[in-house]
Amino acid sequence: DAASRSSRSSTSLIRQVVGALILVGLLQCVNVIVGYSGLTEIGGRSTEISAAGVQRMYMELIAFRAREVVIGDNQVWSTKQGAEDITRELQTFADVRYGIMFGDSDLGLEGSARRNKAIDELQFGHVRADGSLDVGIISDS
Repeated sequence: DAASRSSRSSTSLIRQVVGALILVGLLQCVNVIVGYSGLTEIGGRSTEISAAGVQRMYMELIAFRAREVVIGDNQVWSTKQGAEDITRELQTFADVRYGIMFGDSDLGLEGSARRNKAIDELQFGHVRADGSLDVGIISDS
């Protein structure tokens, strides 16, 4: 009788240990899945931050070139060359800007539009409760 109780007790203990190990294994699997999705999210954001840095660099470069073109002394480059460079750089600036907002697979950007309602209202505007239009930062008005 004592041997039978001891056998049942050890069988019960083994089941508890195996159950605990299975639970720990399942929790580790969930941890890996959540960690991977977090890394994917961080990777996407770092691309956007890098693109924003590129955009800022182009803003400063365009301002410098525009100043030199307006001065027009042809010491750094000719007025024609400066204007051509500004045109090309403005296009790259616009590509990065719209890629950050709406996505661009060539730049590796998924876009921020429709990700957060409050940010969308700030950028694109929205209709207020009284029916009036709140114009956002990005508008033709």
